[in-house]
Amino acid sequence: MNSRLVISLLCAAAIGIACTARAHNGQEVATPASAQPVDGHPKLKSFLDVQHASHGVRLALHVVNTGSKQVEIDFSNGQAYDFVVLDSLGRTVWRWAQGRVFTQPTQIKYLGGGEEYEVAESWKNPPGPGKYTAVAMLTSTNVPVGERTTFKVQ
Repeated sequence: MNSRLVISLLCAAAIGIACTARAHNGQEVATPASAQPVDGHPKLKSFLDVQHASHGVRLALHVVNTGSKQVEIDFSNGQAYDFVVLDSLGRTVWRWAQGRVFTQPTQIKYLGGGEEYEVAESWKNPPGPGKYTAVAMLTSTNVPVGERTTFKVQ
C-alpha cells in the first residue's frame, strides 16, 4: 500500500480529542517560518514540532488562525487527530490511535482570529536509533491539515 493512500485512510479514520486553544488574550500567535498554509483556508497555517525527551519523542501539531475571523473545524466523531511514525523504509512503527476507542458524536472546534489549536502526544520508547518520519493530521471533515517531518533518534 503506498504511503499517500495510507495517510489518506488515516485522515478519514476516527481518532481522539486532545486540544487546547491559545492566545485568548487577543495577542497574535507567533507562527514559525516553516508553517504551511492549509489548503482551502489561506488564513490557517500549520506546522509539526518534534522534540526529543528523556522518555521518548514529543510530537505536536499546531494549527494557527492568522486571520481575524473565526474558523470552524468539524470532526465526524471523537477522533480529532492522529500521529504516525514511519521508519526509513516507510513502514509504520508507531501510531498513536492504534488500539484506542473513540466516541461517535460529532464535534466542532472554533478557532478564533489569532488563536492556535495544538494537539500533542508522546512516542514512548522508540525501537532504536535511526531516521524516522513523523506524520500528523487533523481528522476534520472540512479542514484538511496534515504535516510531516523527518527526525533522528540517537
